[in-house]
Amino acid sequence: TTEIYTLSLHDALPICKEHESARIEQRITPPDVLAHRNELVRSLDDRAGELADKYLLPEEKLWFPDKFIPPSLEGKIDLRDREGVRVPRLLAVVLVGNGITEDGLSMFETMLNRAEGMADDTGADDTGHAKWSRGWTAEELRHGRVIRSYLECVPTVNLAAVDRIQHKYIAGGFDPGIRRDPYRLVVYPSMQEPATETPHKRTGHTAHDHELLVLAKTSIQVGSDEGRHGNYYADMGREIIALDPEGFIDEYHYIAHERMMVMPGANMDGFDVFMNAAIAMDMYGPADYVKIAADLNKRWDLEHLSLSGAADEKREILLRKYTHSRAERLREKQTGRKKAAESLLGARIPWLMDPVITQADLAEVGLAA
Repeated sequence: TTEIYTLSLHDALPICKEHESARIEQRITPPDVLAHRNELVRSLDDRAGELADKYLLPEEKLWFPDKFIPPSLEGKIDLRDREGVRVPRLLAVVLVGNGITEDGLSMFETMLNRAEGMADDTGADDTGHAKWSRGWTAEELRHGRVIRSYLECVPTVNLAAVDRIQHKYIAGGFDPGIRRDPYRLVVYPSMQEPATETPHKRTGHTAHDHELLVLAKTSIQVGSDEGRHGNYYADMGREIIALDPEGFIDEYHYIAHERMMVMPGANMDGFDVFMNAAIAMDMYGPADYVKIAADLNKRWDLEHLSLSGAADEKREILLRKYTHSRAERLREKQTGRKKAAESLLGARIPWLMDPVITQADLAEVGLAA
């Protein structure tokens, strides 16, 4: 189950009862509102093309897995002997989780094509939205591949089990609450991309501390890509706000505060252990969630928007609940980290050859249960 992680996040971000029930309900955008939003987003196609040109790398600057991981069997054996055998088991858990969620990208491209205003109808449309969708997907596909290539060099990882869990994850689907709404389709990745950027980069920094230099370089590169992709969606959000601020803020509040952005992979066997390892090792946690929303509040200039009625009330909630000062207080308190570390001892995760988490595993990354 994902109960442990959910409770850790809610302990840090208490929400009132009506918001708790709203998280469970699936809100459907009325057909007339949906049609209006699709037309508005379609009218931004030229701008989407400009942003795609800005945030997609030109071919000569693209990197591929062989930049970091040797493609030959001999090269991988060497990397295993030099570095893979030294990867701490809990760091390997985080890396597997990062990789599995990256490999679920096919579901996200499908979601993009469900929103009529952004859809790539033929699969090769010459539109700005389609250019971004295909380019973004192509760039993101490298992430799962490079992580998988590295994991092949980590002997403590049970790759056979990982393959089966990954298949089950993708076949089982993932519902982030978007429901064909193009505004939500911009809000969600505006939060999700930096929420993956953070653990990738911190995985890299932790790897560097353990002198795992190939893993460090790989993870930081993947994190940098995620940050660049998040900038695209955040900029698209700013474009929509200029035309329909109340509608967009309504959906931002829904995704960020009512639903509290569900992370990809929450239905995976082992996800609870992965998230608790990530929280305990400070790869990602409540403080980061608050900071991501606070960054978007500033980037979308919520403070100075002219809104009325329910939209204004929701704006005030977002500005009050998600601030940089609150994120800093949560970080100083290390909210959720102790509870997450305690829950790891004795936990089982099929991603590892020896699935039981021990005291030695915690000590290896500086944790105490």
